[in-house]
Amino acid sequence: MSEKRSPRLLLFLIISVVIFLSCCSSRLSRQDLIEIEKMGWKEKAERALFFANRRELNKSIQVYEMIIRSPGVPLKQAAWARYEIGFCYRIMKKYEQALKNFKMVLKIYLDDSARPVRIMAKRQIKKLESKKYQGI
Repeated sequence: MSEKRSPRLLLFLIISVVIFLSCCSSRLSRQDLIEIEKMGWKEKAERALFFANRRELNKSIQVYEMIIRSPGVPLKQAAWARYEIGFCYRIMKKYEQALKNFKMVLKIYLDDSARPVRIMAKRQIKKLESKKYQGI
């Protein structure tokens, strides 16, 4: 009987390790956080785009959040970062979080420089809300 359990236990352990490693790699390491925090907002934006292109969306979101918190970041760039966070959540099919971030763009970034971002956010909200009622 222990012979039958042994392969199952081994399979369970392998699956557990794979899940654990995939969860750990979805966030930035402490070293990466320290390195990125030292960057200017432009370099952070490049890094966020790099992660997004590699479909490491949680990492991309973390960097976009850093941009928003960066001192001296222009309002338009902060608005784009918030928009990109919403777009990452949309790709991840976390529609409520995506809507929340797109709506934040409309509520927080009222300056004329952020007008193009607000237009894009309105379009995304319209798409998501129309799909919401179609049972995404």
